[in-house]
Amino acid sequence: MNPPTDDETEECTHRDGSTSSSHSTRRYWGIALVLLTLIGVTMFGASPAVGAGATSNTLYSGDGGLNLVFATNTDPVARCTVSETSIQVGESVTIDASESANADDYQYDKYGGGSFGEFTSQSSWSVSYAEPRTYDPQVKVWSYSGGEDSDVAACGTITVTESTA
Repeated sequence: MNPPTDDETEECTHRDGSTSSSHSTRRYWGIALVLLTLIGVTMFGASPAVGAGATSNTLYSGDGGLNLVFATNTDPVARCTVSETSIQVGESVTIDASESANADDYQYDKYGGGSFGEFTSQSSWSVSYAEPRTYDPQVKVWSYSGGEDSDVAACGTITVTESTA
């Protein structure tokens, strides 16, 4: 009978006498780190990556224990929809930007030419059109956290036809 040979793996002996390679131990800690990150994101609604326009918040666990740092993004993200895509002259349509993120103020461009109107804190706006044609409204959202930033989104296409009444 030949003695066992070294297969060049590092093994750890556990209390119960079983062995495992250090590769398994590293994989275990990698999985544990991913799970802790996901738990932090779920519980605290934060992103584990710090990037441009982000600030960091630190969660302290007490007396010199674990400190977790999560980034919170303050950049505005514009999102916009329209309540109707086909209306008649004089009918109203709502431009809804309530799904935008980190928005302090809104500006609306009901025609889609890049001419944004007054600043408002309202996340939706009701408009009507006097001329039959196609319009591509937009919204610009503003954030003042960490500076003054904005983002623009197209809301969809609205086709306005002559009134049948």
